Amino acid sequence: MVPLYTCCPFPSSKALQISPSFLLLSSRNPKFLPFTISRILRATSISTSATKHEEPIRTSYAGVQLEETVDETKQGKLRLDSWISSRIQGISRARVQSSIKSGLVKVNGRVVDKVSHSLRAGDKVDCVISDLQPLKAEPEDIPLDIVFEDDHVLVVNKPSHMDMSDDEQDIFHGASAGAASVRPGIVHRLDKGTSGLLVVAKDEYSHAHLSEQFKQHTIQRVYISLTCGVPSASSGRVDIPIGRDSNNRIRMVAVPGLSHHGQARHAASRYKVIEVLAGGGSALVQWRLETGRTHQ
Repeated sequence: MVPLYTCCPFPSSKALQISPSFLLLSSRNPKFLPFTISRILRATSISTSATKHEEPIRTSYAGVQLEETVDETKQGKLRLDSWISSRIQGISRARVQSSIKSGLVKVNGRVVDKVSHSLRAGDKVDCVISDLQPLKAEPEDIPLDIVFEDDHVLVVNKPSHMDMSDDEQDIFHGASAGAASVRPGIVHRLDKGTSGLLVVAKDEYSHAHLSEQFKQHTIQRVYISLTCGVPSASSGRVDIPIGRDSNNRIRMVAVPGLSHHGQARHAASRYKVIEVLAGGGSALVQWRLETGRTHQ
């Protein structure tokens, strides 16, 4: 399937909103699809003016220090990594965990390197956020089909048959070539046979918040597929569990009735026929996923 566009509501004073348009080329049908993408991710600010009480939005957290005592009103136990993340606006849990494991966090004067360490009310926490580890490979000047780019976000049109596990570093290095201060991170992935838009965050703040949106399923993803045959109904909902093919572990197949046995996972999608092709032999179908399963 071909992802048509990605749309992100961003509940923050720093918003990742949407803009320009383009035609997406179908990898399976060598013609431009008759749909435009009216909105592409763009990092901007909803607010035209910041109050003096607002914390500045950081694009890097290296060296940020936190010296704070756990609120006496807190009841029960709190995870160390979770608590620190809640005290530093915009930072990712993974970045905090890296700092803890590096021995840069003290609780009541003692170094704690366990991310799940339990805090109690009255504990004093001293933390320094670690530097990002340098990329292992040098940036390469690899040609990319860049659909949109600004200071915070890069949107790349991924070709079909690019395996993310093998080629992810190429996108990283191609995106960062000529920009030593940029350490991009791919926010999500697409299946090998799927072409479409990949969102790459250029800074930690954007990466953390975009990743959270994907995690919370607040991002809308639309796909286009070319079907063999035409669905009997022009629109509808497909709700069938999917699991791995017993004869080919790489493939995923529909396995009705097996989700409660743990052999398949619940998968649901809504579809709409866009155009009937080849005299009724195939169709272009638009899909909106309700779940995000492998090869759904």
